Amino acid sequence: MASTPKSVKLSTGEVVTFKAYFNHKAERVYNTTLREGILSERMEDGTVRIAAIPLDNFDKAWDACMQYTIESIELGGNTQSFTQNWLDNLHPKDHELLLSSAQTLKAENDLKVEEGKKNS
Repeated sequence: MASTPKSVKLSTGEVVTFKAYFNHKAERVYNTTLREGILSERMEDGTVRIAAIPLDNFDKAWDACMQYTIESIELGGNTQSFTQNWLDNLHPKDHELLLSSAQTLKAENDLKVEEGKKNS
């Protein structure tokens, strides 16, 4: 698995530095947003099956947790705060770069959690 880059440079010249790990708040916001509007159904055997997840939940979940994965945003030696407006106005390729980095950060975290379960 590729390691999460500590920081990435956007086409705007901004350098975005990520947190060291996908923290609890990011995980909670991601999961809560992903689960919104899910339709489920009870099967004859009593189990519950997810019937449908709104497709845009995946994008919404990543956008919602992004602020909790980013440590800092710098341009020309100045640090700026993360805002939803900043994220919404990124060039699509820059957003994809951030998304890919955040997904890798989460995957690495999930792997460490699974490894911890095996070793306990």
